[in-house]
Amino acid sequence: MPSDAPTPAASQAVNPADGALHALDPALDEFRSAVATAAEEVRAYRAHHEVAAADPVGLLEREMGAFARDRIDPRRLAGLMLVAEAPDPLTDRLMEEAHELFTSIMKGGREAYHLVVPPRGDLRDVVRDGLAELGRAFGIAHAVEKAREHAYDPDRDHELLHPYPFHRWSPLEKEVAPPLVVEVQGADLRASGLVEFLDGWQKIVLVVKGPVPPAALARLVSPVVFVAQASAEEGVPLVAELAKREGPGIVALFDPDAGALPFVYRPGLALEVDRGDLTAVTEVIARKKGQPGILDLKHLESLTALPGPVPAGSESRKGEKTVDQLAAWLLSRTDLS
Repeated sequence: MPSDAPTPAASQAVNPADGALHALDPALDEFRSAVATAAEEVRAYRAHHEVAAADPVGLLEREMGAFARDRIDPRRLAGLMLVAEAPDPLTDRLMEEAHELFTSIMKGGREAYHLVVPPRGDLRDVVRDGLAELGRAFGIAHAVEKAREHAYDPDRDHELLHPYPFHRWSPLEKEVAPPLVVEVQGADLRASGLVEFLDGWQKIVLVVKGPVPPAALARLVSPVVFVAQASAEEGVPLVAELAKREGPGIVALFDPDAGALPFVYRPGLALEVDRGDLTAVTEVIARKKGQPGILDLKHLESLTALPGPVPAGSESRKGEKTVDQLAAWLLSRTDLS
């Protein structure tokens, strides 16, 4: 019956990874739009050279237009340009591979941006490999550009055709970075390993299963990174907020009884956390010798002492902080006693 159909909120509660992927659509559209633009450039280039190879005289006549009619002999000019227009098998092959890759990305579903860390697996390695695989779009775009300039060296540049690691992406490429949703067991949640990927506009959502330390994401907080952790039912709006933000960020969604302490840090604003809960959890963990998570809680406590909201307009458009803000942050973290 129609009344039995699950509501969107219910489906997200059953499968929070799906809800997170839907919420990340604005960020995903940025990446797909960049890929679509690259695909169109490759298609136009291939179409032009196919016509040039088949009918160079006719192509020149159409490109020069009426002004050149009776002034320039297109046959003689075509003869001079035959070397430049001659098909290059290597370039043709690169163009074909690039177009196939770009097309597969545009036609692919959200599952390409959904990673799963196997039990006892390494969260950092899974994210690194997932981004490198998606980064193939950037690598092959560099290869195509080199080929168009007759500068592609198969012996030196072949690595551009393989998974392209995040650290090699340009600043512009990082601004259209593909978002990720990563499922991971609470026992394998070593979030500090993700610091190197929170650059540009990279966005990561962790869907965490099982018990976790209370403040697992605390040490990822920095002046330019949006960081939040919440229950799976309450966290999807935070994912939607992250998707529309300029700059990097990470959100962790936990099971309701996982033991996670909810908090939100928005760059330029004060940390949002229930201080009473933070104090109570810290005291409980501190009494348990060897209990993991005490350093994260202490770090979170130190963040609550930071200044409140910065003046309006002091945050730059692309999420970068001014030198004064960064200096204030560093000083607030330094024990000068």
